[in-house]
Amino acid sequence: MIFETEEALFESFINVAQIEITGKCNLNCRHCRGNGNKNLNTDMPFDKIKEIITFAKRNSANDFIEIVLSGGEPLLHPKLEEILKFCKQENVLIEITTNGYLINQKFIDMFKENNVTTISISLDSISPQEHDKFRGKKGAFDKAIKAIKLLNQNGIRTRIRSTISNNNIYEMEKMVMYAIDLNVDSIAFGPIIPVGNAVTLGDEMFNTPEQMKNFIDLFYELKEKYKDKVNVVTNECLHGLHELDKYNTEDDSERMIDGCSAGIVSFNVLINGDMTPCSMYHRKILNIYESNDFEKDYLKCQTIKELLERNYVGKCGSCSLKFVCGGCRVRSEFYTGNRLGSDPLCWV
Repeated sequence: MIFETEEALFESFINVAQIEITGKCNLNCRHCRGNGNKNLNTDMPFDKIKEIITFAKRNSANDFIEIVLSGGEPLLHPKLEEILKFCKQENVLIEITTNGYLINQKFIDMFKENNVTTISISLDSISPQEHDKFRGKKGAFDKAIKAIKLLNQNGIRTRIRSTISNNNIYEMEKMVMYAIDLNVDSIAFGPIIPVGNAVTLGDEMFNTPEQMKNFIDLFYELKEKYKDKVNVVTNECLHGLHELDKYNTEDDSERMIDGCSAGIVSFNVLINGDMTPCSMYHRKILNIYESNDFEKDYLKCQTIKELLERNYVGKCGSCSLKFVCGGCRVRSEFYTGNRLGSDPLCWV
């Protein structure tokens, strides 16, 4: 897609599309981003899911696209098998993000039959009690571990997703070692983002630049230390600030956007039909139930142009690294009241 703004022309290709195919969930997570959503007991229609996948593939580079099926709990969608068959037919990569509670041999066979690329399982502590408390259901830890072992036994690529807060950051290395013991392919760490239920967690969230820097430094330390045993990754947009010397910001004639790529190379679709830059940043690009032309509405969306131009204010606005970082717009809006403001957790 070619975006024309007042400042420049931007070319981008979608490489990840996340779809919240259902609002139904069998857990009650403390940080759930679905808090207050009136559509939590609904499923996205199969025909709309197909439209989203077709749009994403049409605007990808060389038809290379990853479809992430999320929720709610995506295994609760009554037409999950049909969705997976369509993804297989379209030859797209498939990732399913799940709490793992419902995974059994029936789902394993479904995943294998439809070439599911990766199953991401939520695991937030090596303590069953702490994980269950965070996820709001007794036995959630045991079910997650059982699912991971069953997936491994059947040769299905598995990733652990771990939400990190001030309460469990001390466990990060233990989590990596546990992931190695479980023989998973990767472990993804991400901080709590202030959206949905998470806005009530207060001191559990990282609230200072020092806390965020500590998380990023520890992430890179673990990534290097265990690189031959497991892939340690993060979706935190500030991660690039750890390696400032690799960025050349002198040539402004061609901008390569890194860090936060929400809405630029990826998008999310909420259960209510709103297409948003990411699963946390809920500014509407378009609504799949209202739009008659996804491409046209996407290209004219002011939110996308804001994310491309990065005409931010405050420290983010004057930073020479804004195109290789971008800061988190969710945190900016939550802490400063201005989505174009500075990310208060930046330590540079």
